[in-house]
Formats: sequence, C-alpha cells, structure tokens
Amino acid sequence: QDKAQFAEFLSQPDTGIFRLLPGDKYQGKISVSGGGSYYSFTRLTNAYGQGSDIEFSHGRFSVGFAGYDFGFISLIGDISLESVTMEHPAIEFLNKYIPPSKEPEIRQQQRQSSYGFRQDSFTYTRSVAAVPNTTYLLRSIDYSGTDILVAFRVVKRDVDGSLVILWKKLKTFPAPLAER
Repeated sequence: QDKAQFAEFLSQPDTGIFRLLPGDKYQGKISVSGGGSYYSFTRLTNAYGQGSDIEFSHGRFSVGFAGYDFGFISLIGDISLESVTMEHPAIEFLNKYIPPSKEPEIRQQQRQSSYGFRQDSFTYTRSVAAVPNTTYLLRSIDYSGTDILVAFRVVKRDVDGSLVILWKKLKTFPAPLAER
C-alpha cells in the first residue's frame, strides 16, 4: 500500500521506502539482527551489522553505532523530499565535511556529533527525535566501507510504533580510511 502511494517518487533512481521497528519494543523478538530497528541505505537491509546507517529506538533516530563510525542528522522540517537538492542550505556542511583519518580526531568528531552543534541556522547531531511528516538529512560515515548522504522523510507512524520512511540518496563519498 505504501509503495503504491509513493510509486511515482520511487520510480526515480536512488530512492526507496522501508520500515523501522522501534528497537525498544522488538529487540530479541524477531529473527532479524537488531530487531528491525536499523537500516543500511547502501546495502538496503534492516539487519544490524550490515553497514547500518540509521537506528530507531526510544522515539529517536541515531547514526554511528560501533568502532570509528559516526555521522550527523539534521532535521530540516516539513518539506517534501522532492524539494531537497544539493543546493539546500543545510546540505552545504554535510557535503563539504571531510572525515578525519587519525584516531584522536575521529574520536573527537564522534564526541562532537553526540553533543551536536549549529552551523549557520541548522543543527547537526548524532541523535534526533523521530517525528512524522518531517524530513531529515543524514550523513553516515562508516570506516568499514561507506560514506553516504541521504534525505529521508517519515511518511507514516503505525499503531505498533513502527515508522515508514521514504528516502533518496543525494551523494556517495569515497569510503574513509582510518590510520591505526
């Protein structure tokens, strides 16, 4: 039903739709690793540990879960995904950001993303409230092989608390390498 509703949008390249289950409700209750509360925009799977880019738990989205991985989420409001292009002002920081390669700088950026910060008039953080009918930007930096920038929108919250999310890839960056 959801796929049919958004068929025109989904006919475009680098777009998709998926469901996130609330991690605090389904962890250990279904066979998918992570309880269906994770998603990888590059591997197109809900299984945790497969390059997961986003998590939904306790009413919040998070990015960066293990090792050196980290990222930034920015809530950009009740705007359509179609209107989010590389020219959107909130994308400038995410597009120009260069991940560090040395462990002390990586750890510092992980801490910074946990605290969050403002750049121009936008906030970038590791975790943000999951709100229906809201559009977000996400840059997920995974030192094991991916670095991606996506826009996504919560299009529905079901009665079980799960979210239906529509998304589009804005850019793929070269995979970062960490000097050990």
